[in-house]
Amino acid sequence: AEHIEKQYTEHWVTAFEKLLVAKGLLSKDEVDLLAPFPASTEEKNVKPRFTHGDNIKVRDVEPVGHAHLPVYLRGKRGTIERTLGGFRFPDADQPGTAEGQREMYSVRFAAREVWGPDASGRDSLFFNIWDHYLDPD
Repeated sequence: AEHIEKQYTEHWVTAFEKLLVAKGLLSKDEVDLLAPFPASTEEKNVKPRFTHGDNIKVRDVEPVGHAHLPVYLRGKRGTIERTLGGFRFPDADQPGTAEGQREMYSVRFAAREVWGPDASGRDSLFFNIWDHYLDPD
């Protein structure tokens, strides 16, 4: 859990640093002088299965433990918008769960795919999903 909290914090600090520069409160050089997070010691051995534009289908599974997979997306089709990188899977320490990092993707779903034919044809929903919840479509 400590590693996940560190990753979460790193993302927020990075966003905050960018905002400080964008608003002119600090220069890029001043931000670079701030104490950086130590480099991760985890091996980055994750290879993405999907790339931008790939069509996917979300597996219709009931995850055990940490389930960052909403019921309303299970079995739905979407498109990979971007690869977010490898992250330590929260349940990697659970019995029967593979250890290490897993790839995460930002997936775009048409609103009608998720909410049905009454949804706007112009709207989309974006959701970050772990690799092992996705199949090629």
